[in-house]
Amino acid sequence: MKDNLKEELDAMIGAGKPIIDIIVSEQSDRERGRLARISKYVEAYRTMSEEAFRDIPKGENPWPDTPEELMALIDSLVNRQHDYGTCVYAMSHAALCAFNYVAGKLGVTGFQAGCADLDFVARRRWMEDGLTLLDHHDLLFPQLLEKFNRTALDYIMENLKPLQKRARELLEGKRGYESHPSVRAHWEWILGLGKVGVNGKE
Repeated sequence: MKDNLKEELDAMIGAGKPIIDIIVSEQSDRERGRLARISKYVEAYRTMSEEAFRDIPKGENPWPDTPEELMALIDSLVNRQHDYGTCVYAMSHAALCAFNYVAGKLGVTGFQAGCADLDFVARRRWMEDGLTLLDHHDLLFPQLLEKFNRTALDYIMENLKPLQKRARELLEGKRGYESHPSVRAHWEWILGLGKVGVNGKE
């Protein structure tokens, strides 16, 4: 439907067109647009250069709705000529297609999708004790700069309980390796943060 949606709806209703027909028409237009985007990406993925992959605007990714659509997209990314750079984007875009397919089928919220994003990064990078993502776009806005003016101690205090749990495991040798005395001293310092103040005061 176009920007003048209200006028179009009023005209359709005034002409006696059933509401269900209007809804089906809008859904059909949306579905045709979605399928056209899928087809566009299937064709484009087969020949995209590294630069072309990189220039795809963030957030503009296909949303396959069937296993066949998903596999068509993945096949077009995998079964093509690659160089060192295009391999990177073939993997990331295949993952995005699969992510969007599952998200659509499960009907997840934006919050759930965001949790899944972080879980994927943490698992892929073996980040067992959490992670922090900072959007450099925020550096363009003075009211958002505070998040970048933080120390290691700020992060430790915000994640103290899980870090203390891990430090205790490491000190007890549960990870199966020896560590330098200065590293062990740091773990002991982290454990002590919950008992005394940062400067050693109660």
